[in-house]
Amino acid sequence: MHPNWQRLQEKWPQYRIDESDARKMDLSECTFFGEGRHEIAVYTFGRYLRLAKRQPGGRLPICIRFGSHFPEYVSMEEPAISHLRSSVGNNVVGMPEPAQLLAIISCQNGRAFWDELRVALAEEQFLDTSWSSSMWISSNPENILNAVQHVSEILLPAFSEESPPEFCGVVISADDIPEEQFSGALPDDSQLSPTRFGNWIYLLKQDIKKGMSGRQVAQERVVLKEDLRRVDPSLYKGQLGWTMPDPGFVQRKGSSSLWIKVVFDSGVRIPVEVYWIDFLRAECALAVAEGIIESYRNTPFDADSDVAANWHRDFPFYIPSNTTVVGQGLEEVYAYTFVSCMEEAELTGSINYPMKIGYSSGIGGALERIGGQFSQAIAHDARVQFIGRCDDGRFVESRIQKHLKQDGRKIETAPGKEWFLTNRAEVEELCERFRNA
Repeated sequence: MHPNWQRLQEKWPQYRIDESDARKMDLSECTFFGEGRHEIAVYTFGRYLRLAKRQPGGRLPICIRFGSHFPEYVSMEEPAISHLRSSVGNNVVGMPEPAQLLAIISCQNGRAFWDELRVALAEEQFLDTSWSSSMWISSNPENILNAVQHVSEILLPAFSEESPPEFCGVVISADDIPEEQFSGALPDDSQLSPTRFGNWIYLLKQDIKKGMSGRQVAQERVVLKEDLRRVDPSLYKGQLGWTMPDPGFVQRKGSSSLWIKVVFDSGVRIPVEVYWIDFLRAECALAVAEGIIESYRNTPFDADSDVAANWHRDFPFYIPSNTTVVGQGLEEVYAYTFVSCMEEAELTGSINYPMKIGYSSGIGGALERIGGQFSQAIAHDARVQFIGRCDDGRFVESRIQKHLKQDGRKIETAPGKEWFLTNRAEVEELCERFRNA
């Protein structure tokens, strides 16, 4: 561990700093300011610093972090290691390298120092103000450290001990709850199967856990209420189908959901979660389907694929024209990187760059999963490069990762566990190879 860690260990022995912290955070270039039991951390990522050194004066994303409960409450001691563990350490999935600490500022009154620092940085470009205990700024280290030095010279008021709040109460009106952006028609109670009311799903899962069969007495009419066109173009909301009584309802290994195979009227036969379908009275099915389909006209869920294709989800890290999407299936193997990683590779003449390779099996797909793997302040730097749809994403993902690891291209120093040195073309080729295995 770098000697700077020893400095923190001596100041905060109760936090038992160890190698796991050093794996997630790099203190080798950290500057320490001031004295006191309140600490403010300033960090970025190494790739931004390395690129900035090639382009003097360039801006890079920098985060300033203070207080686990700030601004509601500031305790007598606010160590940076605590704040960093809760922000950086708890979400390392999207990190190909440790966070690079630029500074740890010690002071006697963190609340006052924070307010003055915001004033000193008012002319900078703020990237994310959604978290009151952190601020992401597009700047350069020199500007940030100059502002820190300026505030350090201000005579701040003494800190007054604060009482922690006994509870946090939030009042939400039904009018405050946002409606679904594209809410379509739903079958009413008179159109639903009389055997699928109440807590039937819970009771059936309990029976299956006890070893009882989930086989149905007869097939049932169902309608699709989720868009599954990543499996087949015909699986839009409102598509009708029949359940397959044998084997009927099942619970997959490692899943708490209830599944059943459905033969859709389009001829597609796949297993679906019971939450993706509604069970209908057979005589009402056609009217229900027509109502659902009509209610989604001119939306992303239009049964006309050409109309639906005019819509796409707005993620800063997803550019449809620059993302390779192949195959069909409920599960998705994905690969993303950062623009800064690709720029570094280009400058060094390498065809490979760090890529996160994972898979998603949820209805929200890979994009929703990826969106939670890094701060939204640097989401503009992330780029989804590949999505491969298949029926067994876990298998394909593990085979790709195994191949790259055996080739010595797993990034062992990455805090995130699934980062490899590769490129879009290779991931696509490997996915195609193992998807068809």
